Amino acid sequence: MLERESDVDDDARRRRDASLVQQRAQLDAARARGFPTTADSGERVEDPGRFGAKALLVIGYAVAAMLLVGAGNTRSLSLAVMAVEIVVGLLLLSDAWGLRRRLPSVNSESKRQAAVGWIALVVGALLVRQVAACWS
Repeated sequence: MLERESDVDDDARRRRDASLVQQRAQLDAARARGFPTTADSGERVEDPGRFGAKALLVIGYAVAAMLLVGAGNTRSLSLAVMAVEIVVGLLLLSDAWGLRRRLPSVNSESKRQAAVGWIALVVGALLVRQVAACWS
């Protein structure tokens, strides 16, 4: 029993349309998450201006790693706390795993409230470091 050619064409057209709808949904989801995308393919586009930010993150993580090695060699709690604070700060700055978005005061639309949130985080980090320095 042979299918008509128009039925085969209709079926292929439906599958292609469903695929296009799925690609459009993935593209919209990527844009909603903040990824820059091309209109054609939905592939992520690297922003050339982000290279400097990535380089600074790598340098920051390298400094934190060196501090951890130094803390292990000298048995210094304050160096270890400083390294952990640097890593947490870099994770917040880069919004890894959506951490910054989960802190309402830091992720506020109001620049004033966001500044207060960041200042509170820095003051808290300094207090933790001071307590660690007293213990070591």
